[in-house]
Amino acid sequence: MVTSEFIVRLKENSPTIETLTSQFGREVAKTLIEGYHCVLKDKDYELDKNPLIELFKNYDTRKLQIGLIKLSRQLSFDNNYVRFGNFMEDRLALRMHTNEIVTIDLHDPETILLHCSKDADAFLEIFVLYAKYNTYELTGSRYTDLDKQEIAQKLLLTAGGEKYKNFVYALLNYSE
Repeated sequence: MVTSEFIVRLKENSPTIETLTSQFGREVAKTLIEGYHCVLKDKDYELDKNPLIELFKNYDTRKLQIGLIKLSRQLSFDNNYVRFGNFMEDRLALRMHTNEIVTIDLHDPETILLHCSKDADAFLEIFVLYAKYNTYELTGSRYTDLDKQEIAQKLLLTAGGEKYKNFVYALLNYSE
């Protein structure tokens, strides 16, 4: 997924102030909506072959938070990973030698807890699909178990297969 497409699609899936105010109040609604938006940094645009790296190089990501996924302000590099956010309390990271997206334990960075997607392109697509899912749930609507099963299957295909099942199911709060 191209980074600019990711930004546009997130905005398209953002809830409106009107749909959230009655349920959360105006200030909380504004904060939730801000989580769907990234602002272009005031500098020359830097291309990168990895759309996730390109996102961080060119956009202010510090407010980007949708449901259980929160992106960091900046990337953090070490020998094996590029850490870029959180899934619940654990770190989201790009495995440098495979390009796979995983969650790693906050207290033991060598421990992979969940395999999230085959690569950054797939992860950004999952993030957009999850944004749509989260918006629907924020408005007070609920998916049926059958709907969740269909969404989970779509996310699994996008992620790269059964290896990513635990992440997808945790994201949707779904179980078979």
